[in-house]
Amino acid sequence: MSAPVLFTTRAHIREVAARWRVQYPSNTLLFGGAHSGDIYKRLLALDPEAATEEDVAAIIGNSGWTRIDCDGCEKSVKAAVQVGAPPDYDSATALLCAECIRVASALLDGEG
Repeated sequence: MSAPVLFTTRAHIREVAARWRVQYPSNTLLFGGAHSGDIYKRLLALDPEAATEEDVAAIIGNSGWTRIDCDGCEKSVKAAVQVGAPPDYDSATALLCAECIRVASALLDGEG
């Protein structure tokens, strides 16, 4: 098991340009006619402390680059903790929101 890791929407926004560059290292023509290099430039131009999820989605065309979904309640959340094995194709890894962690903790506290 690896140490828990905190994921937040703000961190995703701060890192989106760098993650985009890793995914699309060269200027690639994307579905819909956009070029990955143009999207990268627009992501770099964002203020990482003020930009919103909607700003990023408007540039990329979807919310998948900033959205965090809890594996416990399946809700979209602003922050979650990754627990379990390091993410891999066949790993036992989960992202859990604060409420799901509270519920799990309460179950453990009531054990006996």
